[in-house]
Amino acid sequence: MSGTRRTLSFAFSLVVALSVALGAAAQTRTEQLRWTDPNSTIAVTGYNVHYGSSSRDYTTHLDVGVPAQNDGRYVHDLLLEAGEEVWVTVTAYNEDQESFYSNEKCLGPEGDCAGSGGDGGTDPGGDPGGDPGGDPDSGSTASAAIKGFRLWDAANDTVLDNDFVDGEQISADSCRAIEIVGNSYLVNSKPGSIQKVLDGNDLGGCTTPGVTHENTPPFAWERDSGPGHFECAPSLRAPGAHTLTVTPYDGDNCTGEVGDSVTLQFRVVDPNASTAAPGKPGTPFITFER
Repeated sequence: MSGTRRTLSFAFSLVVALSVALGAAAQTRTEQLRWTDPNSTIAVTGYNVHYGSSSRDYTTHLDVGVPAQNDGRYVHDLLLEAGEEVWVTVTAYNEDQESFYSNEKCLGPEGDCAGSGGDGGTDPGGDPGGDPGGDPDSGSTASAAIKGFRLWDAANDTVLDNDFVDGEQISADSCRAIEIVGNSYLVNSKPGSIQKVLDGNDLGGCTTPGVTHENTPPFAWERDSGPGHFECAPSLRAPGAHTLTVTPYDGDNCTGEVGDSVTLQFRVVDPNASTAAPGKPGTPFITFER
């Protein structure tokens, strides 16, 4: 091969290599993740960012140390594929322990994902997931009428977590509501009701429709103004551990056959105060600006 041909061949290969490299670079995007740490008493050595392709199924774990702060929030640039949708949570760690998972955020290529931003709070190493909240169209009896729970951002009428389960957390400075998901027996237009009790306080039994119990869907803790419109629940701003117990009946006003009671245990955390057990770092909280 002549020198001219070798030069042309090398130049062509270089152009191809550069094109491939530029194409690969064009197929990635950077998401800026921001979070706060509510703990002020227990030292934090660093933070782990966990993410995966589905809610509470984290397959990638990044030790990001202690990133720089901006406006009091830690900032980390997460490099993702251009079309990738990931569910992200953050934990804090020290030499002894790792914190609970933070609330969860879904990052999609076009913005937030549907049903993203759940306020997490399960323990790393345990099962951060659980059984799905249930299909409201499945089942036709009162005995197992409660299928699960959804967490709503009541200020924006959006679902944050389609499967709000035991052990998860809610930030005390947020406007949240819990939807109680019923099966078709309760959802369809037939007699049926649910009683709602928070922390063992039944408010005198089924005496006030919409407060102590509900006869028609949607079913909410605390109140709703129709499908997809839930009001901020003041009780979900009270820091501490809470237990919501719901009991279905096959008649209105808690009458007739009683079904299986279902409980939901969750914690409301104050992002400005320590919620950690001794030795355990406080749980970070992901902020939602993009």
